[in-house]
Amino acid sequence: MYTFTALQESDYYLLYNWLNEPHIIDYYTHQKLNMEALIERYGLWLSGEIPKQAFIIHENEVPMGLVTYYQLDDFEDYQFEVDLENAVGIEVIIGKEGYYYKGKLPMIIDAFVKEKELSSKILFAACALDNSPAIKAFKKAGFKFHKEVFNVLVRDMEQIFIKEV
Repeated sequence: MYTFTALQESDYYLLYNWLNEPHIIDYYTHQKLNMEALIERYGLWLSGEIPKQAFIIHENEVPMGLVTYYQLDDFEDYQFEVDLENAVGIEVIIGKEGYYYKGKLPMIIDAFVKEKELSSKILFAACALDNSPAIKAFKKAGFKFHKEVFNVLVRDMEQIFIKEV
Protein backbone atom coordinates (compact mmCIF):
# COMPACT_ATOMS: atom_id res chain seq x y z
CA MET A 1 0.00 0.00 0.00
CA TYR A 2 2.80 2.47 0.91
CA THR A 3 6.07 2.76 -0.97
CA PHE A 4 8.90 5.24 -0.65
CA THR A 5 11.18 6.73 -3.30
CA ALA A 6 14.25 8.82 -2.54
CA LEU A 7 13.65 12.56 -2.88
CA GLN A 8 15.18 13.95 -6.08
CA GLU A 9 15.46 17.43 -7.53
CA SER A 10 12.65 16.53 -9.92
CA ASP A 11 10.35 16.28 -6.85
CA TYR A 12 10.88 19.89 -5.81
CA TYR A 13 7.74 21.21 -7.53
CA LEU A 14 5.61 18.57 -5.79
CA LEU A 15 7.26 19.36 -2.47
CA TYR A 16 6.81 23.09 -3.08
CA ASN A 17 3.06 22.59 -3.50
CA TRP A 18 2.77 20.48 -0.35
CA LEU A 19 4.83 22.82 1.83
CA ASN A 20 2.61 25.72 0.81
CA GLU A 21 -0.64 23.96 1.74
CA PRO A 22 -2.45 25.91 4.50
CA HIS A 23 -2.24 23.08 7.07
CA ILE A 24 1.53 22.76 6.52
CA ILE A 25 2.04 26.52 6.85
CA ASP A 26 -0.10 26.60 10.02
CA TYR A 27 1.73 23.82 11.82
CA TYR A 28 5.15 23.33 10.20
CA THR A 29 6.66 26.06 8.03
CA HIS A 30 4.73 29.02 9.52
CA GLN A 31 5.23 30.88 6.24
CA LYS A 32 4.95 30.36 2.52
CA LEU A 33 8.15 29.02 1.02
CA ASN A 34 9.54 30.15 -2.28
CA MET A 35 11.27 27.70 -4.57
CA GLU A 36 14.69 29.19 -3.84
CA ALA A 37 14.37 28.53 -0.09
CA LEU A 38 13.10 25.01 -0.75
CA ILE A 39 16.01 24.21 -3.08
CA GLU A 40 18.48 25.61 -0.55
CA ARG A 41 17.07 23.51 2.30
CA TYR A 42 16.49 20.21 0.54
CA GLY A 43 19.54 20.59 -1.68
CA LEU A 44 21.69 20.36 1.45
CA TRP A 45 19.97 17.08 2.27
CA LEU A 46 20.39 15.68 -1.24
CA SER A 47 24.07 16.63 -1.33
CA GLY A 48 24.68 15.02 2.06
CA GLU A 49 25.82 18.28 3.68
CA ILE A 50 22.98 17.79 6.16
CA PRO A 51 22.76 14.07 7.01
CA LYS A 52 19.03 13.53 6.53
CA GLN A 53 17.38 11.05 4.17
CA ALA A 54 14.12 12.14 2.55
CA PHE A 55 11.59 10.01 0.67
CA ILE A 56 8.38 10.68 -1.19
CA ILE A 57 5.52 8.66 0.30
CA HIS A 58 3.31 6.93 -2.26
CA GLU A 59 -0.06 5.46 -1.41
CA ASN A 60 -1.06 3.04 -4.16
CA GLU A 61 1.47 4.79 -6.43
CA VAL A 62 0.04 8.27 -5.71
CA PRO A 63 2.65 10.66 -4.24
CA MET A 64 1.10 12.11 -1.10
CA GLY A 65 3.80 13.21 1.30
CA LEU A 66 7.37 13.23 2.52
CA VAL A 67 9.08 11.19 5.21
CA THR A 68 12.51 12.08 6.51
CA TYR A 69 14.78 10.25 8.87
CA TYR A 70 18.16 10.90 10.43
CA GLN A 71 20.50 9.58 13.08
CA LEU A 72 20.20 11.79 16.16
CA ASP A 73 23.90 11.23 16.90
CA ASP A 74 24.72 13.20 13.72
CA PHE A 75 23.33 16.34 15.41
CA GLU A 76 25.41 16.55 18.59
CA ASP A 77 23.85 19.65 20.19
CA TYR A 78 20.33 18.45 19.49
CA GLN A 79 21.19 14.97 20.75
CA PHE A 80 22.30 16.52 24.04
CA GLU A 81 18.92 18.27 24.40
CA VAL A 82 16.80 15.28 23.35
CA ASP A 83 18.86 12.96 25.57
CA LEU A 84 18.52 9.71 23.63
CA GLU A 85 21.26 7.35 22.48
CA ASN A 86 21.26 5.72 19.04
CA ALA A 87 17.87 7.18 18.17
CA VAL A 88 16.44 7.82 14.74
CA GLY A 89 14.49 11.02 14.13
CA ILE A 90 11.47 10.78 11.85
CA GLU A 91 9.46 13.57 10.25
CA VAL A 92 6.32 13.02 8.19
CA ILE A 93 4.51 15.58 6.06
CA ILE A 94 1.29 14.55 4.38
CA GLY A 95 0.75 17.30 1.86
CA LYS A 96 -1.58 16.03 -0.85
CA GLU A 97 -5.09 17.36 -0.47
CA GLY A 98 -7.53 14.66 0.54
CA TYR A 99 -4.84 12.54 2.22
CA TYR A 100 -4.14 14.43 5.45
CA TYR A 101 -6.12 14.18 8.68
CA LYS A 102 -7.13 10.63 7.70
CA GLY A 103 -5.26 8.61 10.35
CA LYS A 104 -2.62 7.33 7.92
CA LEU A 105 0.49 7.99 10.04
CA PRO A 106 0.61 4.64 11.91
CA MET A 107 0.50 2.66 8.66
CA ILE A 108 3.04 4.94 6.97
CA ILE A 109 5.49 4.61 9.85
CA ASP A 110 5.06 0.83 10.05
CA ALA A 111 5.70 0.46 6.30
CA PHE A 112 8.67 2.83 6.42
CA VAL A 113 10.29 1.08 9.40
CA LYS A 114 9.94 -2.26 7.64
CA GLU A 115 11.26 -1.02 4.27
CA LYS A 116 14.23 0.85 5.74
CA GLU A 117 14.98 -1.89 8.29
CA LEU A 118 14.78 0.43 11.28
CA SER A 119 13.64 -2.26 13.71
CA SER A 120 15.45 -2.54 17.04
CA LYS A 121 15.77 1.24 17.08
CA ILE A 122 14.26 4.04 19.08
CA LEU A 123 12.32 6.37 16.82
CA PHE A 124 11.64 9.88 17.95
CA ALA A 125 9.47 12.64 16.59
CA ALA A 126 9.78 16.31 17.48
CA CYS A 127 6.56 18.33 17.34
CA ALA A 128 6.13 22.05 17.88
CA LEU A 129 4.01 22.67 20.97
CA ASP A 130 1.19 24.12 18.85
CA ASN A 131 1.18 21.28 16.29
CA SER A 132 -1.74 19.40 17.81
CA PRO A 133 -2.50 17.36 14.65
CA ALA A 134 1.04 15.92 14.60
CA ILE A 135 1.06 15.30 18.35
CA LYS A 136 -2.25 13.44 18.09
CA ALA A 137 -1.07 11.44 15.05
CA PHE A 138 2.22 10.36 16.62
CA LYS A 139 0.43 9.31 19.82
CA LYS A 140 -2.00 7.29 17.70
CA ALA A 141 1.05 5.67 16.05
CA GLY A 142 2.24 4.47 19.47
CA PHE A 143 4.73 7.22 20.32
CA LYS A 144 4.97 8.23 23.99
CA PHE A 145 5.89 11.64 25.40
CA HIS A 146 9.59 11.84 26.33
CA LYS A 147 10.29 15.48 27.17
CA GLU A 148 10.12 19.10 26.05
CA VAL A 149 13.24 20.68 24.58
CA PHE A 150 14.31 23.97 23.08
CA ASN A 151 15.43 23.36 19.50
CA VAL A 152 18.11 25.95 18.76
CA LEU A 153 17.83 25.33 15.00
CA VAL A 154 14.18 26.39 14.82
CA ARG A 155 14.36 28.56 17.94
CA ASP A 156 11.25 27.10 19.48
CA MET A 157 10.09 24.62 22.08
CA GLU A 158 9.24 21.10 20.94
CA GLN A 159 7.72 18.02 22.45
CA ILE A 160 9.72 14.84 21.86
CA PHE A 161 7.84 11.57 21.42
CA ILE A 162 9.53 8.17 21.28
CA LYS A 163 8.67 4.68 20.11
CA GLU A 164 10.73 1.51 20.26
CA VAL A 165 10.47 -0.49 17.05
